[in-house]
Amino acid sequence: MLKRQQEVRELLDQHRPRNLLLMCRWSVYTDGRNSTEPPSHPDRYLLSDVQQSGSSRDSSDQVLFRSLDRLNQYCQERDIVLWLVKQVPETAEAFPAKETFQWAIGRTSDPSDTRSTLADHYRRQARVEQIFQNPRLAGIRFIDLTPALLNEQGEVRNYEAGRALYRDSNHLTRWGWEILRQDFFSAIRQRQQSYSQAH
Repeated sequence: MLKRQQEVRELLDQHRPRNLLLMCRWSVYTDGRNSTEPPSHPDRYLLSDVQQSGSSRDSSDQVLFRSLDRLNQYCQERDIVLWLVKQVPETAEAFPAKETFQWAIGRTSDPSDTRSTLADHYRRQARVEQIFQNPRLAGIRFIDLTPALLNEQGEVRNYEAGRALYRDSNHLTRWGWEILRQDFFSAIRQRQQSYSQAH
């Protein structure tokens, strides 16, 4: 969406929605994004949603901020509420769904259950969180569903009721979305109520 803003604007002008919801992978990743070790090239960043061109001197951080800022301003001018769902935490297990399949057919005694932590998630999201905190993006309503995917120890849950919540390290299964759905709509209602009370 952020890479095709002209098309998005045309659709918004055509349909005049009251709300626009963005759900993407927002992390500004380092080379070692799936590792807890420091990246080998800390100045090289990869952004999943907006890829900078080879000729651009802007960092991925700048590209993402500029794209969000433009879209936010465009929505504000048209009284469109812009919602952004923050990225769910990555898990340390590479293929939880495959693990449950192997377990179900008897190839393994138990699914592998390597977990990442809330601290890992915050570390991976630190740079993009700085972008989200920019005052120019204050009009965006952010939704963070992270708590729904954590256990009592603050670790990312790979499984629930014998089923995988993640297909791979950063994509939820349909079951994972079912787990999040109630929290998702509840978060929207709470933000709406808070906004109404403040105004």
